[in-house]
Amino acid sequence: MANEYQWVRNEREQLLAKLQHLSDSEFNYNFGFGGGSIKAVLLKIASAYHSSFGQSDTPHLHHSGVQDYKNSLSALNFDDVLESFNQVNRLMDSEQDHYETIQKNIVNEFRQLGQIDVMLHLLENSDYPVASRTAKREKVTERRNMRITRL
Repeated sequence: MANEYQWVRNEREQLLAKLQHLSDSEFNYNFGFGGGSIKAVLLKIASAYHSSFGQSDTPHLHHSGVQDYKNSLSALNFDDVLESFNQVNRLMDSEQDHYETIQKNIVNEFRQLGQIDVMLHLLENSDYPVASRTAKREKVTERRNMRITRL
């Protein structure tokens, strides 16, 4: 199980490196699928790991605990997300016996990281960037000049 966690950890760290360049509005943008915003999905992942370890609160987050992220989503920022994953990594490194209990979390994290990749693709879409529409109530999946062909 250690290899599986290392794999998902590496994927997460690569994704977090991409995400650190997003603006606050892009990081908080509600896509309407996959848990809403990129920030909400990341905090959901961290919250699941903390629950598996029996952590009811994460004392190092200055705004609120990860377990209560839904109620304090607007107060948490990218640095809080990074700190929550650093805590998860420390817990995983110190408690090798928990690999069996977090197998479901690893699988779910891979799925949710895929959702974040889709969200990033929508943000980077050069035809009609989401960032230019954040103040409007338009469908996120709408694209201009999109051609669909059969394979």
